[in-house]
Amino acid sequence: MPDSTAAARWRRLAIAAARTYEWLDTKLLTNAATLYYRLRQVDLDGTADYSPVRTVARAVRLMVE
Repeated sequence: MPDSTAAARWRRLAIAAARTYEWLDTKLLTNAATLYYRLRQVDLDGTADYSPVRTVARAVRLMVE
């Protein structure tokens, strides 16, 4: 399950077993306002396909003193 902050450079975050439809990203990149995710599905014959890219916009917290 790859992610990216630029939608150009991807890194593997996890490998999920078949029929696993939920996953929590516990290693969020803290300096990124927008994160990009896609799934890579590998079939039994070894062929692979990628899902469409999905974006997640992170909420910004302001510190007020």
